[in-house]
Amino acid sequence: NPLFSYPAHLHQLYRAFHDRHVAVDIVAPDADLSAYKLVVAPALYVLSNDTADRLRRFVEAGGVLLVTQRSGVKDEANAVVDRPLPGLLAALCGVEVEEYDSLSADMHNALEFLLPELALLPPLPVGVWCDVLRPRGAAVVARYIQDYYAGRPAITWNRFGKGQAVYVGTIGDDRLYGALAGWLLGLAGVQAILPVPEGVEVAERWQGARRLLFLLNHSDRDQEVLLDGSYADLLGSPAVRAGTVTIPPRDILVLLSA
Repeated sequence: NPLFSYPAHLHQLYRAFHDRHVAVDIVAPDADLSAYKLVVAPALYVLSNDTADRLRRFVEAGGVLLVTQRSGVKDEANAVVDRPLPGLLAALCGVEVEEYDSLSADMHNALEFLLPELALLPPLPVGVWCDVLRPRGAAVVARYIQDYYAGRPAITWNRFGKGQAVYVGTIGDDRLYGALAGWLLGLAGVQAILPVPEGVEVAERWQGARRLLFLLNHSDRDQEVLLDGSYADLLGSPAVRAGTVTIPPRDILVLLSA
């Protein structure tokens, strides 16, 4: 579909976690995934046996995997696989792509959510691409509400080994990926670094056993953040900071756990 942009799709997913102040690494297909709790594989169109096996072992060991539409279509030789999509990930995701609808710019669908954790969401719009899914052991997270595939699964959730695999067969806007990111972080047991107001970015690094916090105020007004402990201010006063701190507009705090 000419409307699909891989960089835009990747950016939507990245932003969903970034907005929740969760650090995201971008790693090679042959990277060691054992240190991660959650792995996102967006539109993994070309998929080798080795990469598929790494993802399978990651989930079997207890990880949470997100796979999105058009994954597993071709092998490493760029040949279309002779098996139901998502190809080598079908058993892992517990789902098969029975049919798909490639939508033009003036065509849209929408999703309704079935899981209790997401059921309060209003119908969310989707477009560009719609996989019509047949669960093979997976639970249905969301289904389409329009066109000839109304009521058919669009998002599924499968338990595999000690872990879980989620398949998203369509493309939505930031609301969809924001809702999914929050749910996936809960599944994986990943928490945000600190609760911060909108317009403030927080990042975390470690120096041995000591924690470094970087608080960036991207807004044009003072912002207050409640710290979760005592920290030395590395850029300002030598006094230890604790409780609520104020960050001036377009300013930064670099804090080291005391």
